[in-house]
Amino acid sequence: MQRVDLTDFEQLGALYGPFWPQSLDPFHDPWDSLALFLGGYAYERQGAPRIYSQAAVDVIRGQQGEGRALTDPGLGRCVWDQYVELLEFLAQLRANPRNNPLATSEVARQMSVVEYAADLARDGGSTLAGRSRAALQSGSTREIHTQLTGINGVGTKIASFWLRDIALVSRLAGDTDGELLQPIDVWVQRAAEISIGAADDQAGAIVEASRRARVNHMRVNAGMWYIGARVALSEYRLGQALSNRSLFWSLVADHLRVLQGAVRAYEALKSGPSSPWRAETPADPRR
Repeated sequence: MQRVDLTDFEQLGALYGPFWPQSLDPFHDPWDSLALFLGGYAYERQGAPRIYSQAAVDVIRGQQGEGRALTDPGLGRCVWDQYVELLEFLAQLRANPRNNPLATSEVARQMSVVEYAADLARDGGSTLAGRSRAALQSGSTREIHTQLTGINGVGTKIASFWLRDIALVSRLAGDTDGELLQPIDVWVQRAAEISIGAADDQAGAIVEASRRARVNHMRVNAGMWYIGARVALSEYRLGQALSNRSLFWSLVADHLRVLQGAVRAYEALKSGPSSPWRAETPADPRR
């Protein structure tokens, strides 16, 4: 049986995207950038309930709706206090300031992501995504990675996750300090161990193996995550798929057929007479 190689992971990585909401403009709008980071990245720790990120975005959007500016004095503390109250009210959950990205430097050891975003806004008006992209373009990958891990609750994996996706969306090569653009979770770790062998520095090993195979190391990383988290769904099936290239692509095809079925169902619902997305016909002003 032919085993899966890095080219397969690179090809599969195209399914990952990242596909950000088209309504967002994170490279120019600081609120959109903050909402994207909080909603899709900052709380992506293993086992973290989704309510933490959702509540964070709601509080941020609430402040934006009230006309606040990121540079307003006291905004970070206001956001944190509202977030704590919201979690307690909605789910009787306590926000732990020790590892929460919204916890300010007053209550935690490091600055909050709101405080960091405010500093960027004061320093030339850059957004979180815009600053990250500019750093990657200039080869300052290590510098921006260090800045991100200086945010409370943001570790190496989350910083690399965010920067990898910034690079993919911006179609950057990610050649400088590429290992910092390699988020390593349980799926990527296992896929890498099976396909290229275990290493003390698994991120660096993926980058080096990708360089030798002449493939995009960030797409390889995304493909490794996708086959585990979205297709195989268990280490048992992952091990089988990576040992049998035919099975690998058969499972991907089954997964895509499910997605295609969902799209067809959506199109039928959207075009139906009672569609919730059907635009109402505006009244004729001449009548």
